[in-house]
Formats: sequence, structure tokens, C-alpha cells
Amino acid sequence: MSLALPEIPDSEGLDADPILRGIKPMDSARQLVAQTRARSIFDSCCRTRIGDLAVAEKVAAIVREASAPVFVFVVTMENHGPLHLERVADGDVEALYTQPPPAGCEVLTIYLRHLRNADRMMAQLRHTLEHCGRPASLCWFGDHVPIMPAVYAKLGIPSGEVEYFFWSNRNPVAAHANELYVHALPAAWLRAVCASPKRHGALKHY
Repeated sequence: MSLALPEIPDSEGLDADPILRGIKPMDSARQLVAQTRARSIFDSCCRTRIGDLAVAEKVAAIVREASAPVFVFVVTMENHGPLHLERVADGDVEALYTQPPPAGCEVLTIYLRHLRNADRMMAQLRHTLEHCGRPASLCWFGDHVPIMPAVYAKLGIPSGEVEYFFWSNRNPVAAHANELYVHALPAAWLRAVCASPKRHGALKHY
């Protein structure tokens, strides 16, 4: 695979970026992309985006190599649009639906295919943290609903709320739901991992 890369500045000043700081210092952001490409973790179904399972693998490596407390902030892109550039594969409809979707909902099928990989990523991250040998927590959230106007025209417009969850490897308890405004998420996460390790709900944007 060949990939045209935009001009990216060298590492000077990049250590202030929490995403790059979590990935580990490198000579440049360009080197990060080249290293990722060399490890063949671009998923062919994701065009030139890095697949969610590959991201989970990278996070697991960071956690394994950490010798001190570490905060890893990850933005995943596998199921980000434009989804219409992809095609529904043989077997997708049968695997993803209990009954076929209406005609014209191909992008929904493609989104669900990637969402299935997001579920697998969550399971892999949980497994990593369960076996890391130290207290650890996970906060997961979506920043917006997918942009699928043709699908919404047929099936209805979503509320705009997105799901989130907190999880901790300490003293698991039964989950319960709670709605939050997005700006309240960080403080809620910190409270949750101290008091109640497993929580989920919906985020509101305004």
C-alpha cells in the first residue's frame, strides 16, 4: 500500500500533545505513521485509516511497557465517514441484521461492520487492563452520532445523544446508567473510578 502523507512538523513541541505523549516520543509524527504502516496494521476495510483492533494492540503495548502511571488518550477513526466510499461485503447483511435493512441503507451496514470491530476493541482493552497487574480504568465515549442522512430519512433521526461508559479493574459492580452533559464527563469519570467501577449512560451535547 502506498500512502501520500501531508507535511507534518518535526517533534519539537509535540510532546505537549497528550495523544502523541501517550504513543511515546518519536522523531516526528511522520515517523509514527510510517512505523504504523510498516507493521501492516492498516485494515483493508478501513481504506487508509488504522483499524480499531490495531489501536487496541498499540494501547496494550503502551500499558505493558509502562514503568510508571500512564494516561493514554486515543481517538479512533475506523468507523468515521465518509462511509459511502466503502462497499457492503458478501455476508455483511446476514451477519449484522436479524432482518435485511431497507434499500438505500448501505452506509448503515458499513457502519455496523466497523462498530463490530469497536466492540472487539473494547473487549481487548478490557482484557489488557484486567491483566496489567495494577489499578486501571477505561473511559469510552462517542463525540457525535454517525452522519447518515439517507438512513435517517428512512429510519428516523436520532436524538443526538451518544453512549459512554466507565470501567475499572478494581472491585467490579453491577452497571447502572446516568445521563451527562459532555463537559461533565472527565469529573464524572474520576468520581466513578474511585467509587463505582462500572457505569454507562448517554452524553448530551449543546
